[in-house]
Amino acid sequence: MDKNSKVLLGTIVILVVIVLGANWYLGNIVEDRLTESLELELKKGDIPFDVEYSRVVATPLLSQVTYHQIMIKDKDYNNGFISIDKMVVKLPYQDSFMLAKEDKLKELHGLVAKIDNLKVEDSLEDLSIGFEQLSIDYKGQLPLKRLEDDFNPLLQDKQAIAISFSGFNVELPDNIREKLSSAELENKLTKIDQFIFDFDYNPAKKEVKLNNYKVDSPLFFAEASEVVHYNGNSLEDLEITDISGEGTFKFKGDGVEFGNPETTGRYTLGNITTDSKFNSSHRQKLIRDDMTNPKAVWVESIKNIGDGEYNFTLEGFKAEFAGRLKEQLSYNPLVFMGGIDLSNLALDELTVDYKVDNNNINISNAQLNSSILDMEVAGNFDINREKFSESSITTLTLRVAQLNDNLAELVSMLEMRMGQKLPRDGEDILLNLNGTFANPKIEGMDI
Repeated sequence: MDKNSKVLLGTIVILVVIVLGANWYLGNIVEDRLTESLELELKKGDIPFDVEYSRVVATPLLSQVTYHQIMIKDKDYNNGFISIDKMVVKLPYQDSFMLAKEDKLKELHGLVAKIDNLKVEDSLEDLSIGFEQLSIDYKGQLPLKRLEDDFNPLLQDKQAIAISFSGFNVELPDNIREKLSSAELENKLTKIDQFIFDFDYNPAKKEVKLNNYKVDSPLFFAEASEVVHYNGNSLEDLEITDISGEGTFKFKGDGVEFGNPETTGRYTLGNITTDSKFNSSHRQKLIRDDMTNPKAVWVESIKNIGDGEYNFTLEGFKAEFAGRLKEQLSYNPLVFMGGIDLSNLALDELTVDYKVDNNNINISNAQLNSSILDMEVAGNFDINREKFSESSITTLTLRVAQLNDNLAELVSMLEMRMGQKLPRDGEDILLNLNGTFANPKIEGMDI
């Protein structure tokens, strides 16, 4: 190694030693200041909880503080607590300097927090909630002081937040666990393997973007992404101009059973799957005065049907009733007249596939297979978004098969009243309809 290389290497070593030494020295100072500041704050009478921790480790080089073995207790409640094995908090350097200088933050420009083994325990309620890992990553400009009275300052700057956790688990009270009747069902209801929420807001583009929403658990799986554009500068006058996205949802019952057929009914959980890709450019106010009006909500939902492809599948749901409960339910007119067998009420499959293009809806496949009847539907509609009843049926084919004896008898009574038979294809009822939603016509029938 030549002389210049040795000098360079020696200089680098010295610089590294200086940086690490300065980090250790400043870290000790920061740790002492943090400890003193925390103790002063916690001694104030207006803080309703006690906080204990084993130690604090500061790393100024990374603008990071690590807390170990945290215990949080309510001063007025002795039966519960929150515990954390380790919490790492990292602030941008500008926020760290401001916090060190004034001991208070007026604005937050970022925050990274990583928490290991967070537990919430309540011995009185016999309840325990835990997270193996929880993380928060925020970037933006949060005017803490101004948000006390008004949330509109949030809309003025870019904001981004990502929240995720894994290993979520709830330990239920014994009285609830006994009612679930199955360890498999308890596992499905009380665990979430993974959760992700990743969100961006850009006021210059007037855009809100859900980059990723994901939940994965034994009971269900969901994943979605969306982009929303808007007009307006305050929460009161925001108007959504377009929204697009795609998503998947799966309910994973997988045949799990629960309940007693003689007291509550025994239910078998099936599976549900939905997939969608959509794009809607219908304008709508974010905050409306009439959203508590069911009719207004229905009309708005029709107007906002977005272009795209949609699929819904449900399969394998069952209900069984026995004894006195079955006898009581059998008096219901719908059960009696429909000839519904309460000892084996099954929904084997319900599937709907459809596409929306501008004001046209095309149902390519819709079918129902159940213990009561089977049905198939296919059709094409032109939708009047302003006056739904005037929407037109271009084509609609409805096939009904496998009616039980009671339903078949009801159909016969209906045909006698009408004085004409419903169109059939062999044993199946086959209806072809057209006209409007308000006045549909059945081909081959004078009604």
